[in-house]
Amino acid sequence: MEMFTMLLGLFERAALLIIFLFFLSRVPRFRQILQKGKLRWQEYIAVTLLFCAFAIFGTYTGINVEGSLVNVRIIAVLSGGILFGAPVGIITGIVSGVHRYLIDMDGVTAIPCLITSILAGLVSGYIHKYTPKPKRWIIGIGAGMICEALTMLLILLFSYPDPLGADIVSQIALPMILGEVNIGLIVLLVQSVEGEKEMIAARQAKLALEIANKTLPYFRSIDEDSLRKICRIIQEDIQADAVAITDTRNVLAYVGFGEERYHIGNEIISEMTKKTISSGEITISNDVIDEKTPDIHSLLSFHSKNEETLQVRSKSIIAKRTKLRIHYKRWL
Repeated sequence: MEMFTMLLGLFERAALLIIFLFFLSRVPRFRQILQKGKLRWQEYIAVTLLFCAFAIFGTYTGINVEGSLVNVRIIAVLSGGILFGAPVGIITGIVSGVHRYLIDMDGVTAIPCLITSILAGLVSGYIHKYTPKPKRWIIGIGAGMICEALTMLLILLFSYPDPLGADIVSQIALPMILGEVNIGLIVLLVQSVEGEKEMIAARQAKLALEIANKTLPYFRSIDEDSLRKICRIIQEDIQADAVAITDTRNVLAYVGFGEERYHIGNEIISEMTKKTISSGEITISNDVIDEKTPDIHSLLSFHSKNEETLQVRSKSIIAKRTKLRIHYKRWL
């Protein structure tokens, strides 16, 4: 019964890490880090500090059993390295292992915990580099169980012939080993956030095809009415606040917020649109100043080979890598 209580306590502490990670994954900035293929050095530092904090938190909240601690330190070390690579895992393992040793230098479990914490960091980096993503969660669980089993063996070796080591292992071995299942839960949680990026890309590709199919008939006979219908389809499908099409001099069609202020056919295009035409590149601005539509904040512009420029306007701030020109009134 006592062993079951320890296992339950271990899962409770791991659940705190999972809940904290879940809420972090709802923060846009952190979500971007999770969805990136390669991190910048600043992001590596932030993620490393986060998992070091998790590991040290795991040590401090451990359940004391005759001087040893039933904790989630190895879970944090392996999870960090599996998800973000060797630098995160190794540094987290060293920092948390040294910390565990320093708070109980004379304890029979201090050196074994130091050794396996660092080893877990090394193993996590190997898993990240050489294991396919779909298998990382299950390999991580296996690696965690092996690390904890090794910890138990080292406790027996370093404490021999003192029976205290054997007594500690008999009480904590099963909860510590089974508790490594939480590595799989953490890895799957973060990977689900990474997968959202691919789902969004798939939805965007589907939306682009739908827009192409709807607007294609109107491109066969270009006039003011067909251009307005094209703008209307794009505006409704991407839920923009306004969409405009121009040539190299004038606005040819404008649909949406502020359209009553535009006189189609003799409206000189903006300097930003001219810049888009001359560069031939997608242009994005999140600080647009337009007297006709002062509520508009952002604009994304795309110039086609047919010397026409598509402007999609909305009321919210757009991402800097969006492939359309969009104006927003709302801030994201």
